[in-house]
Amino acid sequence: MPRRYVYSLIGLFAAIAVIAGLSSVGLLPADEAASPVNIHSLFLTEKDYIEFLSGEVRFDRIDLRVVLVNKGDNFWKIARENGVNIDTLIGANPHWDTLTARVNQRIVVPSKTGVLNFITDPSEVEEIAELYGVERSKISVQKLPPLYWTLARFKSEKRPAAVFVEGARPITHTMTPNMAR
Repeated sequence: MPRRYVYSLIGLFAAIAVIAGLSSVGLLPADEAASPVNIHSLFLTEKDYIEFLSGEVRFDRIDLRVVLVNKGDNFWKIARENGVNIDTLIGANPHWDTLTARVNQRIVVPSKTGVLNFITDPSEVEEIAELYGVERSKISVQKLPPLYWTLARFKSEKRPAAVFVEGARPITHTMTPNMAR
C-alpha cells in the first residue's frame, strides 16, 4: 500500500478516536434530549415494526419471538404459554387497537416481562429509566455495532435503537389512542 494511503488511514482512525473520546467525556455538544421516541412515527404499520424487530433487533438477555395467533388463541393464553403477562404483550405490540386477537395475526413476545421502547441517542436511556420508574440496570439496549452512536451523530436520519425495560408496564405514549383509553 502506498505510503500516502497509510497516512490517510492513520489520520482517519485518529479522527474517529478523538471524536469518540470527546463524545464519551461530554466535550462535544450532545444532541438535544428528546422526549421518548414516538414509536408510531417510526413504524407506520405493524408489519414495518415486526420486520424491523425480526431483522435488526437482538438483545443479550432477552429474546423476541414473533408468534402467529391460531384459532382459539387469545392474548392472555399466549402470554401464559410464554411465561409473560398481558402487560408485556401490550408493551411489545404498540400498534394494537384492541385486545381481541385475530387469527394469523403476528405478535411480538419477549422472553421476560417488561416493555419495548426506542431511543435515538444513548442519553435517552436515563429518560426511559425515569419515565418507567426503574433503575438503569433494568434497561437493556439492543446489540449495536462498534461506534454506532458516534457515527449516528453524523447521519441526517436517525435510526432507532430498541431498549427493553425489564419489569415495566406499558404507558400510554407507546399505545394507539384506542388502547390508551
